[in-house]
Amino acid sequence: MPRSIDISREPKGRTYITLVDYLGRRCPTFSLVWRKQVSLSDLATMIAHQLRPFLVREERADEGQVVGRLATTRHYRSVKGSLNVLKYQMSLYSWAAPTLPENLTFYDDYGVRVFWSDLHERNAWFNLDVLTTDAIRTEIQGIELDDSSALQTYGNPPRQQSGKGTNFNGPVAGLSET
Repeated sequence: MPRSIDISREPKGRTYITLVDYLGRRCPTFSLVWRKQVSLSDLATMIAHQLRPFLVREERADEGQVVGRLATTRHYRSVKGSLNVLKYQMSLYSWAAPTLPENLTFYDDYGVRVFWSDLHERNAWFNLDVLTTDAIRTEIQGIELDDSSALQTYGNPPRQQSGKGTNFNGPVAGLSET
């Protein structure tokens, strides 16, 4: 189980943009959860269309994996075009159902979660087995971390697990910037 630290205040505006840029440089992929029983807003439909060229894979989840609803987790390449789509929203917690996909998560070369969020609960974490609090604070100006949470571990698997998608067993190959 990864050691993690909580974000204590929602990243908004410049801090959110810096967060996306920083994670995009460090992580070749990110994912968003698209809920099945939710009517997509026009904005979500536009986002789905704009992210489609960057799609790496999809994973179907049942209620045991995504509480409350059937969903699809879509993994995308972290490149300029896809990261710009993430910047349409100006805050982390604006990525939430029912109008938008949710639970933004970034992965390193080996599929290890570097950053993940549970937007219905308004929580987000950094993996301290991959990043240091000093690096996070230095690179993401304005980020507020809950130092009291730094020793906690969470049951999230260190590697992305899936039923239908690909389990990572090594670096993500073939991801080029578009």
